[in-house]
Amino acid sequence: MTPEGTTTPPEPPEETTKVAGRGGTSDLFGRGMLYVVIWSMQMVVATVVSPVLTHVLPVAAFGSLSAAIALYQLLIVLTVLGLDQALEMQRVEDADPARARGLLAAGLAIDVLIVGGIALLSPLWAPALPASLSWSDIDEAVVPALGLPTSSVGGVDLGNRERRPAVALGMIEGIEAHAPLLWDGGSIQIQTSAHEATQAARWARSIATRIARATGLPLHVIGEATPGALTMLSPRDVGAIDLLENVCEHSPAVLALTDVPALRSALAQSLSLPQAEELWSSLLARATRAGVIIVAAFSGRFSSSSSAMGAFSMRIVRARDVDEALHAGILPSEVRALEDGQALLARPGEPTALACVPLDPPPGAALPRREEDTKGLWQIPSCDEAAALVSNGSSPALIGPEMTPVRWEQDIPWVVIGTQSDADILAELHDVAGWAPPIISEIIPESAWTRIARRDGHRILALNPSDNVIRALMRVCHKYPLSICAHPWNPSRGLICEGDTLTTIQLTGGSVNT
Repeated sequence: MTPEGTTTPPEPPEETTKVAGRGGTSDLFGRGMLYVVIWSMQMVVATVVSPVLTHVLPVAAFGSLSAAIALYQLLIVLTVLGLDQALEMQRVEDADPARARGLLAAGLAIDVLIVGGIALLSPLWAPALPASLSWSDIDEAVVPALGLPTSSVGGVDLGNRERRPAVALGMIEGIEAHAPLLWDGGSIQIQTSAHEATQAARWARSIATRIARATGLPLHVIGEATPGALTMLSPRDVGAIDLLENVCEHSPAVLALTDVPALRSALAQSLSLPQAEELWSSLLARATRAGVIIVAAFSGRFSSSSSAMGAFSMRIVRARDVDEALHAGILPSEVRALEDGQALLARPGEPTALACVPLDPPPGAALPRREEDTKGLWQIPSCDEAAALVSNGSSPALIGPEMTPVRWEQDIPWVVIGTQSDADILAELHDVAGWAPPIISEIIPESAWTRIARRDGHRILALNPSDNVIRALMRVCHKYPLSICAHPWNPSRGLICEGDTLTTIQLTGGSVNT
């Protein structure tokens, strides 16, 4: 008590004073504010940096950016472990800062362990799938991946002699390691948007050449020129019709179609639309059974109808958005950001995967083009090759779409549809070939085409035939090439009929002045 008789309140403990001081206004704008500023920097940086990155990075890199952000958020949760909140509460409630410092040290130690563990385990994660690959890269990756000898290139023996060797066509994205994309049979469909038609054609040429070289099969191409192809035709060549119609009878073979929409449009213009559609459907239905491997490039509207028909066992799809994926029969969740050499790989019974396939054909020819190497192999000559055969051919006439030399086993009488000059050409043909003069049973004028009938034991010749003559000959014959309806005719080109077979005949420079 004081002398005046009053009591003095006791002094607060020193510890309480210190605690109250830490919660004061001065501390709020001191260390506490510093902590808030540092803690908020991650959100500020993310807010500022993310728009800049999305503007600088290409569209194909958005997926990688999203994955990096998601991984960062996951690692934040793992490394912090809630110690930031515990540290704050511990420092406020406990007068002894040693415990708070202990939590800080423990957090740092845990972070070092987690980050160090992730760094040590990083080799177990596969790197990003390359944007483009060469065939040399594929061979270097496939051989060690499958444990093959260093001599194994391209073709991979799967141990089944009845099957063709598997051919490495690219790489498939994996988590731990990328896997080789192996083809062991079946046709391949390539789908891109219209503005990527060139890329689709490059893939078709590249894949078809790779398969032809690995399997030793002849390569036929309709579209862009491909080095080493046995047959190279334009979609508008009449020979393209013959190739599509007869390739299954001369299998096994590899058929590359670098622009299917352009090809089908050309078929519809050369033939009637029903004939064109029937020819295309027949090819798809017969190819698998006949052993013809079709590598077809489709550009334009995406569609899964062809794959539903079972014509293609593998599809390489460049679907860039959800709408294209839905039309291609791919789930929207499987859409990926695609680099130049990447596409979605769709195979029956397997999940859609990201794959990288080389765009350029492998170096070297799929099949040597020297005459001694291609002798005896079935092929359809291009317009330039046909012109060379007509000008320089030793045979007086060339028969059929293949333009093979005349090899009639026996001399039989002739029926000529035309004029006496056409009959004189026969005499000239026999003379050049060293045959006896021809026996001409009848000469039927073109205007009397209704008199055309089947003549067993005769050969029927019709040079530069009219439409009525063509229809009459097709009516009396059971076998004839569909391209007859699209051929341009002239006095040196026409039709020849023997028995049930109707085909084309082309006079050469060795017989008459063409």
